[in-house]
Amino acid sequence: MVVGVNRALSIAETGMRYYETALATASQNLAAAGVTGYKKAHAIGTDLPYTRHDPAGANTSTSGTKTPSGIEIGLGVRTAAVVRNFSQGDLAKTDAPLDMAISGDGFFQILMPDGTIAYTRAGVFTLSPTGLIITQPSGYTVGPGITVPTGTTGIKIDESGIVYVQVNNGSTLTQVGQFQTTTFMNPSGLAAMGDTLFQETEASGNPDTGTPGTVRRGTIKQGYRESANSNTLEDVIELMRIEKHYNFLTKVLTTAKAIWEQDAQIGG
Repeated sequence: MVVGVNRALSIAETGMRYYETALATASQNLAAAGVTGYKKAHAIGTDLPYTRHDPAGANTSTSGTKTPSGIEIGLGVRTAAVVRNFSQGDLAKTDAPLDMAISGDGFFQILMPDGTIAYTRAGVFTLSPTGLIITQPSGYTVGPGITVPTGTTGIKIDESGIVYVQVNNGSTLTQVGQFQTTTFMNPSGLAAMGDTLFQETEASGNPDTGTPGTVRRGTIKQGYRESANSNTLEDVIELMRIEKHYNFLTKVLTTAKAIWEQDAQIGG
């Protein structure tokens, strides 16, 4: 009896750990619902291995043949992965000249201080004191590194990422650079760094960088920001589901205690 009760408690504990991970993930989605370029995530669970019990004669019928099933008892569940969803969020119009959204697949390249490249969907950019286009508020350089000249009074960025400037209210536009975007075979394999930045991993595959609007790359929308792809209503429903299942698992503790007490009385 004690072995069975202990097994039930162990299984319930694994379930609670899984739902604690699911709770943290859903909470993060809710907290980041207003963050530009945020990509929601969800926990995926799987069952642990099973132990098979086949005591003498347990699987033998009265006719002497073996029954088609044995006695299998699971060891519980575990969190198999936390998967990020890179579906596009809504595009919100801001009219800010250095707000950019990618309509379709792809990431902006961000040149990190240590020389590595990070990737983001949050195209919220500004100018450094020298006119370099950088992220805000972190101040990282947006690849491939485009500088706007002194005296610029207007900036136009077309769908292919070409940056044109108007200097001193002149009548002509001058091209000063072109943004490139990067895609991955498996974006869900990217590693989140915080600050809406991601790093390449073996799971993501190699970066494929090229001109916006070409194969598998979205176009640039100047004056827009991509909203988080979280759905607040769905996240609240998920919280309610997690709470329900977690409460069910806590009832295992109450049931186990009652069984222990009854077994103690019988044994006493």
